[in-house]
Amino acid sequence: MTSIHYEHFFNASTDLQCVLDENGIIMKINHAGCHVLGFSEKELQTKSLLSLVFEEDLNAIQELLRNIKLEASFTGIEARLISKSRTIVPLTWTGLKEDSYIYLFARDKTRLIEVSKKAEDQASLIAFITNNVPILISYIDKNECYRYVNNNYYTWYKKDPDSIIGKSIKEVLGADNYSNVDLYVKRALAGEMVNYELSKVSVNSNKSRDFYVTYIPDVANDSTVRGFFALINDITEIKSKEYELEVYTKILEKQSQEFKNAKIMADHSNKVKSEFLANVSHELRTPLNTIIILSDLLFENKYKNLNEKQLEYSQLIQESGKELLFLINDLLDLAKIESGKYEVVEDWFNINDFIEGICTNYKIKAKTKGLAFRFTNKVDVHTLVYSDKQKIKQITNNFLSNGIKFTKKGGVALDIKLVDDDGMAYLVLAVTDTGKGIAEDKVEHIFEPFRQEDNSISRQYGGTGLGLAICSQFTDVLKGKLRVESVLNSGTVFTLKIPVEVKIQD
Repeated sequence: MTSIHYEHFFNASTDLQCVLDENGIIMKINHAGCHVLGFSEKELQTKSLLSLVFEEDLNAIQELLRNIKLEASFTGIEARLISKSRTIVPLTWTGLKEDSYIYLFARDKTRLIEVSKKAEDQASLIAFITNNVPILISYIDKNECYRYVNNNYYTWYKKDPDSIIGKSIKEVLGADNYSNVDLYVKRALAGEMVNYELSKVSVNSNKSRDFYVTYIPDVANDSTVRGFFALINDITEIKSKEYELEVYTKILEKQSQEFKNAKIMADHSNKVKSEFLANVSHELRTPLNTIIILSDLLFENKYKNLNEKQLEYSQLIQESGKELLFLINDLLDLAKIESGKYEVVEDWFNINDFIEGICTNYKIKAKTKGLAFRFTNKVDVHTLVYSDKQKIKQITNNFLSNGIKFTKKGGVALDIKLVDDDGMAYLVLAVTDTGKGIAEDKVEHIFEPFRQEDNSISRQYGGTGLGLAICSQFTDVLKGKLRVESVLNSGTVFTLKIPVEVKIQD
């Protein structure tokens, strides 16, 4: 080896290396030695090694130097040096004597202790994790023998994990269970990662369990398989829940299908009923209109040949016919809505002219009953709105008719306005009365067909309970909202809010 090569080797070493004369004076020291002790090479040259030795180890080093002169070499001597920063550096020494020089080699034990401690901590952490995860973890070598198992194996095999080490898979599992995993083991030892499920496995007379198993092959750099890691997860509870979920799902699917069938039958029955009502209502209206017209002619008594009693009967026939016609019209409207045959007929109309026509009629009805009638209109007289005029009229008539019907004293008010909500125009129409009001627990039912607040309403005030149901359906058709606010024995407010287009009449 040339001097250049030796110098490179000398300074490339990570261990302390130095050359002493026979008196223990440092002749030469490498870079690692300077680094460990914190001195420069110049500071250490011609310095006695004994001047750097920790006091308690001074006798040992002196004895070491005497012996090396006699024996020519030594190994494994431990002695501490003091660094420039007064730090104690534990070292393990090896040396030899050649000619008149002593060659020393020292390894810093601090780094070894740190590495060892780090390795111990890492091993402790790995042991903690593997022994506390809720799965079985093992390592199996190429001969199918266990080399490591975690503590969870004790739960299943009732044996100390160390008693399993060195035994084969067949010995631990038993011949029957081994036959179920043999193929997967062979695949893992061939370098393939394997996942599979084991069902109804019984070990040491334990209750049978279900497992999900993963084999991860341990492949060396030269591609040889040294063994594999086995991860075994107990999925018995999961499988049980999956089975329960499957049962519940089938039950729900069956119920859902039954509901669908019932709905189809109900929709069909409802359609048949609606079509029947529409046809019957149409057939009834023709003769009923004839009766109303004839009774009207009789009541006029054009030829003055009817006495007072006969006129009274003709008026009764006329009023009864009109009430029956109203009922038939309501049934026809409801039947059309339910059968999906009711169309929205939209057009531009002046809201003021429209409302004035309605108010004129109900002012007279309110006055006849001794009630006040108030009308507030906040819409400009030149404003036109685009919507279904007939449906809005029918809803308004129903609200006003009910208001007058159920109010004995006080009055009825109609308020109308246009509002802007999120850039969209809405027509808001509210009817307020001071009548009997509606009980809080009855409000949600008043929009159901043939439903009134209670049976006494029909006997005392008449009606069938179809009017508000139709109003609700019309509101839905017009994509609007219907709200009711009522206080028993104080009165009720019905509010209709529907989207409309607006323009000013030329």
